[in-house]
Amino acid sequence: MSDFILFVDDEEKILLSLERELEEWIEERNLQFKSAEGVNAALEILETEADRCQAIVSDLKMPNRKGSELLLEVARKWPHIGTILLTGFSDMDEIKDCIRAGILSFLQKPWNREILRAELSRVIELTRLRKEHSEYFLRLQNDFEWTRKLHKELLLNNTLPENPGTLDIGTKPAAGSLDCGGDLILSLFAPDGSLYLCFGSLAVTGVKGTYLGLKIREAIFLLAKELPEGSEPDIFLSRVNSYIYRNLPELPENSLSLSVFRFTAHADFFSCSHSGGEHFAVTDASRLAIYSLPSPSIGIQDDLPFILKRYAFRKTSTLILFSRLLLKSPLTAEACTASLTEFAERQESAQELTNRITEGRQLPFDATVVLYRLAETASDNSPTIAKHA
Repeated sequence: MSDFILFVDDEEKILLSLERELEEWIEERNLQFKSAEGVNAALEILETEADRCQAIVSDLKMPNRKGSELLLEVARKWPHIGTILLTGFSDMDEIKDCIRAGILSFLQKPWNREILRAELSRVIELTRLRKEHSEYFLRLQNDFEWTRKLHKELLLNNTLPENPGTLDIGTKPAAGSLDCGGDLILSLFAPDGSLYLCFGSLAVTGVKGTYLGLKIREAIFLLAKELPEGSEPDIFLSRVNSYIYRNLPELPENSLSLSVFRFTAHADFFSCSHSGGEHFAVTDASRLAIYSLPSPSIGIQDDLPFILKRYAFRKTSTLILFSRLLLKSPLTAEACTASLTEFAERQESAQELTNRITEGRQLPFDATVVLYRLAETASDNSPTIAKHA
């Protein structure tokens, strides 16, 4: 079946006049002339044949429903279809509604045949371009959706190979399916048996962000295997920094932040080092402490020293790692502080905490919350590892 132009007018003589004047011109373009004597009739046609509609020419004043209602509905359901308003009236309020609907042309009756043909040619071409753009964007959106899934599967690592504690991850992806950068979470054991938790954020999106994230992940695991016994996070982070500086020149400056936490058996503290100004929190006995740690950026300079810190961590403690923008963005800063304070008393899951901080908003950045507790703090019936996506 051929593509068509849809003409909508409640006066049959107007439709017949349009068909007579445009018949040869439409046939030359392998199109059909299709008409509807009202808004409802036009919508019935579009419900089943919108994919073949190349343009809509609509009257404004019609019984029951106005042409502006049709054009608003077309803009909502089939935004790729270009529309022309053809009317003998000049009601500015109605015309404003049509402009809001995105009409591409406005012509008054009686029309000039050459101008009408020229405008139809322009609108048909714009409809074609809109449809191609929409199809391309959908393909691109699907590709990036799979890229995001790959990124999340490989970079949100919550598998602890032994039983040192519980690791719980809650996430909320950035609004917009073309964002594939985001947060990196890795858990691993060094040769001396100490547990390292690595938490970072990569501000590079798309396929490039996923590629760089995977290279960083690979480097962290390989470097962990070569750590001398008793190495603290500052040494580990310094080695990661040198690797990135020497091997990943494609990584933009200030695009990666990374925190490294080290836990050893039977110790009542953990040690940590940071790059990129990260934040984290620790709760214990209903008390909350939020730490903001200014620190050098990673990957900009070789042989960079990092500061080492130690913090108390007991069986009743919870380490809370969270995306730094949750505390820095005006969209979530207040809710983040309040939710972390309440968490010290509630002890909820990471996903519940993430949801309370974000409060259902569509955020322009990934939001991730990670909870780590020692094994003794988990109930007998709870799994050692929990992940909420």
